Parts: sequence; structure tokens; C-alpha cells
Amino acid sequence: IRGYYETAALGLTDHAPESWAGVRWFQNETEAGKVIRDAQVRMRDSGADHFDWVFLTTQGSI
Repeated sequence: IRGYYETAALGLTDHAPESWAGVRWFQNETEAGKVIRDAQVRMRDSGADHFDWVFLTTQGSI
């Protein structure tokens, strides 16, 4: 899902964005990113195994 959004974001600009700009935009500004972050937090808080939720988003995002 994130790759689709990042590709779409590149089509909206005439220059190369700074490193991780697409990831930050996806995670912080799109509804899909917010849903994935929320799922990650809920999984973590419910006691799910670390490796079941940690890779849903980039490190340090929650």
C-alpha cells in the first residue's frame, strides 16, 4: 500500500523529494497511513508479539 502512495506522490512533484519524505507523508497525512499506525499501536498495546506489529511502519513512527 505504501509503495502505491509513494509512487503517486512522486507524480505530484517536479523534483526529487528529500529522503523519507514520501514515507512521512504516507504515515502522517493519508488515511491509509493513519489506519496502519493505529493498527500497529493497538497490536502493541494488546500484547501481540513484537515482530507481529513492528514492521507495519518504519521504525520510530509510534
